[in-house]
Amino acid sequence: MPDRADSPLPAALCAALADRGPALAAEALAGSIPLGESEARPWLVLTEAPQRPLLLLAAATERDHFTSPVLEAHPLAYRPGLLGDQLAIGGYTLGVPAGRSEAVRALFARARLGEPPAAWPAPRGSALVDALLPRERAWLAGALRPGEVLLAWLRTETEASLDEPVLDGARPPWRLLLTDRRLALVASSELGDLGYRQLSSPLTISPRVGRGEHIASGALRWSGERGRGAAWAVAAAASAAPEGAPRRRLVARALLGGRPGPLPDEQLSDLLPPEGADLTEGDGGQRLRSWAHELLLESCTEAERPEIALALAQLQPLVPERIAQLAALWPDPRAAQVAAVLAPGGLAPERQPPLEPIAIRALPAALIEQKLRHPAARRGGALARLQTLLASAEVPESGELAAWCERLTGEGEAQAALTDAALALGVAGVDGFISRGERSLGLRAYEGDPPFLLLGGQHLSPGGPAALSPAELRSVIGAELAHLRFQHARVTAGEVWNGAWEMGLAGLDFMLTALPAIKGWKLAESLGAVASRYAQRVGLTGELWRRVGRAPAGGEGRGPAGGAGLSRESRELIAAHRVMQLTADRAGLVLCGQLQAAIRGMFMVYPSYRAELPLAVRHGLPAALGRRAPSGALRYQDLSIRIAALIAFYLSEDYPALRRALTG
Repeated sequence: MPDRADSPLPAALCAALADRGPALAAEALAGSIPLGESEARPWLVLTEAPQRPLLLLAAATERDHFTSPVLEAHPLAYRPGLLGDQLAIGGYTLGVPAGRSEAVRALFARARLGEPPAAWPAPRGSALVDALLPRERAWLAGALRPGEVLLAWLRTETEASLDEPVLDGARPPWRLLLTDRRLALVASSELGDLGYRQLSSPLTISPRVGRGEHIASGALRWSGERGRGAAWAVAAAASAAPEGAPRRRLVARALLGGRPGPLPDEQLSDLLPPEGADLTEGDGGQRLRSWAHELLLESCTEAERPEIALALAQLQPLVPERIAQLAALWPDPRAAQVAAVLAPGGLAPERQPPLEPIAIRALPAALIEQKLRHPAARRGGALARLQTLLASAEVPESGELAAWCERLTGEGEAQAALTDAALALGVAGVDGFISRGERSLGLRAYEGDPPFLLLGGQHLSPGGPAALSPAELRSVIGAELAHLRFQHARVTAGEVWNGAWEMGLAGLDFMLTALPAIKGWKLAESLGAVASRYAQRVGLTGELWRRVGRAPAGGEGRGPAGGAGLSRESRELIAAHRVMQLTADRAGLVLCGQLQAAIRGMFMVYPSYRAELPLAVRHGLPAALGRRAPSGALRYQDLSIRIAALIAFYLSEDYPALRRALTG
């Protein structure tokens, strides 16, 4: 049905257009068209057509009808006016109803230039690609040849003079089009009038003090926007480069090398991708850097390909094609191991190699800070400020745990993992307790005197559905002790037993990870009251509050949401929560030394995640993580973020350096 028409399309007109294909949009015009002995109101109707939408002038009564392709009419003119716009179409002069001029102009643009594509290969925010209007995206989609790559689309301040435009007085500004095959100036009006000037000479630039640059190509001259001199400089250099691979390579190197200014800091894009972004399809994350590396990979030498493929795999680690490409180019066995983990059957327990007995050494403090800590939390990282502003609280005794929890003792795998993690991470001796009954799943480390770890008993039951292998135990216990090492868990044991369990794990987890990032926060006796006041302070209420914390055992287990609609403070705290967990995950992987075990551990300690594990085993990890709810929302984007970050770390230079330091 038509959209945004000021009244429903008349039934007689619908019948007259039945053989023209579906109506995409329609707008009623002012005036009338004679039909036999009567008259009918004219309409502009956009219908589907094989190449591009067809715009019709149409009118109908119950006895007669009239349809005519608008763009074939002579004369054809659109005249803006103070008292209303007018359309001259063939022998008719018709008016545009008040408030509908923008919609009518859009119909013309869609008919003349085509429909804008939903996505565009050059990501938003590129230093060389200014925002594209819908009509510009539509024109480019049809103008670019197969395989042609858009490199730059820059606004100018110079108006174009168009030949015989439909829009009277149309003087749209020129845009510079640079691809790996051509250089041109393009202009388009609101009605789709098009100006195109092919440029045969490289660009030259003449700076103007306090204003935008003068740019020229041969005899053509125009003005660039103020403050965009660096972007024009890259475009000028690229225009002088040979077409094809050399031009793509020059632009990519300029973007990655800091011209025209470094690419935006996209660390938070990894932590807070758009809510609907599917990381298994390459959505979200550091799209600008991914795009620049794609350009390089298409144009680099054979010797450069492994390095660039590695960078792309780290930027999009859940995209199987990226990992397969890396495995074909990079001799390091880690690429093939990642490919195996992502593939169907890759997470099957029988694929997990036995844990080799090794002597664990304490990691040097410098390595812990510079390589184990997530980059966003290091000095100068995106969240370094939040990570260092920690609350303080008195540390009570935790001896009361012994009254209702079994103490973890002996030489079992869990105790060995606990003591090894404490040694490696430089954490003081940690008491271990096994929780039974309703709290028999999951684990959590708490500060205390001494600090302690509460481990769900089901994870130690041989053959049970939640049993963890020795390598998986090392991963999840190592991750929890990393929270202690990096002071992520400032809520004390006494406060846990003063009502925290009544909140459920959702509120408890949020209090243990996100809230401690607020400097000077005074923890009250009741965590529930504190959480409530904090939710009001930063706007985390209702559904948003439920989406921020991890769900309680047996719940949905979705983890923090992407942050759409949250305040800046809330988004920063969710990112801080995530980067704490990503740092802990890195520690768990280093301590267990097996990527498959570390990922399985993530699934096993949350009931809802564990329910997805058989699907991930049978169909592959990307298939499981890319699943959507009936509403279209991704079911487990938070888990995708964690696993993607872990794989990227596994492929980095930091991981083998830490393993060597750990094992000697």
